[in-house]
Amino acid sequence: MPIEPSAELAWTKCYDGSFECGRFQVPLNYSDPNGDSAAIALIRIKANVSADSPEYLGPILINPGGPGVSGVDVVIQVAELFKQVIGPQFDIVGFDPRGVRHSTPRVELFKSREERALWFRPAIKELNHSSDNVASFWARNKINGQLAEERLINLLPYITTSHVAQDMLHIVEAYGREKLQYWGFSAGSILGSTFAAMFPDKVERLIIDAVVDAENDYYTTEWKFSTLDTDKALNWFFKDCHNAGPEVCAFYDTSPEAMWERLNRLYESIIRSPVAVRTETSYGLVDYEFLRQAIFLDLDSPFALWPALATGLADLEAGNGTAIWKTLEEPPFRCSCDPTEYAFEDNFPEVELVLVCNDGDVVPPSLEEAERHYKESVMISGWNSLYATMRISCK
Repeated sequence: MPIEPSAELAWTKCYDGSFECGRFQVPLNYSDPNGDSAAIALIRIKANVSADSPEYLGPILINPGGPGVSGVDVVIQVAELFKQVIGPQFDIVGFDPRGVRHSTPRVELFKSREERALWFRPAIKELNHSSDNVASFWARNKINGQLAEERLINLLPYITTSHVAQDMLHIVEAYGREKLQYWGFSAGSILGSTFAAMFPDKVERLIIDAVVDAENDYYTTEWKFSTLDTDKALNWFFKDCHNAGPEVCAFYDTSPEAMWERLNRLYESIIRSPVAVRTETSYGLVDYEFLRQAIFLDLDSPFALWPALATGLADLEAGNGTAIWKTLEEPPFRCSCDPTEYAFEDNFPEVELVLVCNDGDVVPPSLEEAERHYKESVMISGWNSLYATMRISCK
């Protein structure tokens, strides 16, 4: 049964009883607290001690970043890890920020799942893949901006990080606590630092992890400095692979420099001849754009993803793209006769677009500005051919 929103923190057993879920009602506009409301989806792993025990240390709110990734989903996926790291005295609370997935109203640019899939599946993500990619990406996002203004007219002003920070304070106070305990990852570091700036006397414990540059990149909408160390991370991948040896690392070579050369040759090969892949659930091409995305994302998680990245690169050299394809594989689109089956489908691309553009400085809307920013960005880091899309998305 669906959980009804409540102005109090009300918890219901969910997901086979392993968790407790709730939908917490907050003002959509904090300047008009008696107006429309939003329902924030919550999930928690209860502490092993009762709330009235002297050992109980209260809730820790978790945000996995994005911006726009579901905190509910992440707590479900890595519950055991959170319990091991955080300890038994805390409630571990995941939440979907306003507009995100299980929270309502949702950020939705499209009138149907089919419309959304047709528009987003061929999305451009690597601006250096083709000579017209900057212009095409800019034009596509002009449409995204028009859709947002048309279809989110009553919601758009209230999807900001500052509103989410106020929601967090509201959750903390509903818990009967005075101060926030928080662990935010990646773009969740923006939320944590924003909360601390807005409510400095309301912070008890705050961890910001995998920190995004709030001052120079995020709130300025520049998005060109966060990739400064990406090549260093790739070099560490090569060094670790070399140190591990050929029995452990599939992409091993005689030196890190030799692996750099192999990767550059692989780029050239993929540009000339993309590799076709078909798995049991999907099919497509591993081309230059796909390979760059896969490497960029895998560099984020050395312990979890580097072994698979090494295998994927080695297989791709041999003409087999299956392993590298699986790093970004998306489930096939499936129609349903039940309109509720996909009611809370992941809406990350739309939320990320709206949050980044609402939060940041206004971007001049011309194609000339987009091309100028792209050229300037890739001079700072070649990986900005992926990251410059963040600014060019904003219209």
